[in-house]
Amino acid sequence: MIRRLLPVLLAALVLALAATLLTRETDRTPPPLAGSGPDYFITGMAATETGLDGKILQRLEAERLTHFASDDRAVLIRPHLVVYEQPAPWHAYAARGQVYAGGERVALDGGVRLTRSVDGLEEITTETLQLYPEQRLAETDDPITYQGAGRTVQAVGMEASLAGSRVLFKSEVRGTYAP
Repeated sequence: MIRRLLPVLLAALVLALAATLLTRETDRTPPPLAGSGPDYFITGMAATETGLDGKILQRLEAERLTHFASDDRAVLIRPHLVVYEQPAPWHAYAARGQVYAGGERVALDGGVRLTRSVDGLEEITTETLQLYPEQRLAETDDPITYQGAGRTVQAVGMEASLAGSRVLFKSEVRGTYAP
């Protein structure tokens, strides 16, 4: 009796296993992306934003951009951000950077330089800088050095209006002026 049931049981087991494998084979839904990993990267990236009138508002270049969908953040290697303003554009350079919330805030760190050339070069150097391109604002709480128009100013912290050409030094301000 067991000898007669054994082939039937084995056949039923093989059919059940085959049905399971066929079901798995036809379900090709990709697994969900891990929440902490990048979803894409770009090497040698350059992006230009224009206004409705076609004028260039800003341009971002980087050796590498790595995007993380989980918090809509992009990590930049060697970023160069240009904010176009009158009378001259501002250029921001750094070793690293991060772009948050679709570009509302750009955080730069590592040898940050903010420059423009109006009747000579103006340059602000610091270790970290927060840029808000749409508000045309740059700020840091770190020590800074400002050089331009025969002036050198050292301070701790600053806010710069990129549209209004105004720089506010926050504390410990020391400066020299060469006529």
